[in-house]
Amino acid sequence: MEDSKQPALKEERMAKVSAHVGMTLKISKGSEYEFIRGDIEVSDIDPEKDVKAQLENSLEALNETWEFVTVQAGQKILAEVSTKLATEYQMQVSKKLRALEEMMKNVKIEVDEIQDARQKARDAFNKKV
Repeated sequence: MEDSKQPALKEERMAKVSAHVGMTLKISKGSEYEFIRGDIEVSDIDPEKDVKAQLENSLEALNETWEFVTVQAGQKILAEVSTKLATEYQMQVSKKLRALEEMMKNVKIEVDEIQDARQKARDAFNKKV
């Protein structure tokens, strides 16, 4: 009599393959801690199947994904940088306006003093005449 219970055969499979590439860039020259990082990863490539076809499919999906992600990230980064630059610009403009207002106040004081001196000179001249 044959034993119907045979041990299950283990199927040996090749490990899947992954590749990852990344690059970190400074957002601007003056930034110390503001970086942007772009990463590209192709994973779970099965070496037992047509690798070239899998990579071509991955590239197509990657192009669409990369376009979407970079546009979204670009919009968010630009919004953040624009807000930061606008705030810095607004502070600089406010500071310059305050300095200009102070200068204008001093000019008005000087003009008033000159007008007072002219009036006094006229009054003195009219008294003599």
